[in-house]
Amino acid sequence: LVVDSILKFLLITIVFSYFNIQLLSITYQLLGYLSLVIGATLPFKETNMKRFFGEINIGHTGIVLILLSRNVNEYLPAFEYILAYIICFYLFMLLIEYKNKLTNKSVYKYILAIILLSITGIPPFHTFLAKIAIFTQLSTNNTHFDLYIITLYFIFELIFISIKIKDIIRSNGKLI
Repeated sequence: LVVDSILKFLLITIVFSYFNIQLLSITYQLLGYLSLVIGATLPFKETNMKRFFGEINIGHTGIVLILLSRNVNEYLPAFEYILAYIICFYLFMLLIEYKNKLTNKSVYKYILAIILLSITGIPPFHTFLAKIAIFTQLSTNNTHFDLYIITLYFIFELIFISIKIKDIIRSNGKLI
């Protein structure tokens, strides 16, 4: 099902790019905005950790789509962001996979909190540099509306993840 959807998306992309690159750019941009709205609203009341992370991923996909929709000479910020986010996702999945093997559950909670904080891209973490590259790219290309929308998304994400971290740290024995 997923492979079928990816193949359909690639076929549509090839058709759009053959006929009109501007139409492809607008389509990516609209899909990016829609993904940001979905990624900013769905995780608000989510209690399942895997679903929460998946819903946050929808918003991050929107950021990459917006970056790719812009006709810029350099796609490096989008790829840096994808790489930094893949590292966070891989660490998260490893932690979820091996959580039952950890004897100290409080260590699990704090490692999970650190991974979630790294997703937000605050300064001590590696995703901060990727977000700075995104902001630099958008500001130098005079795409201030995109910069504003992505900044709002990052603020919503920081709020949701802060709430989730508070819930994780306060949970007694039951890990979210």
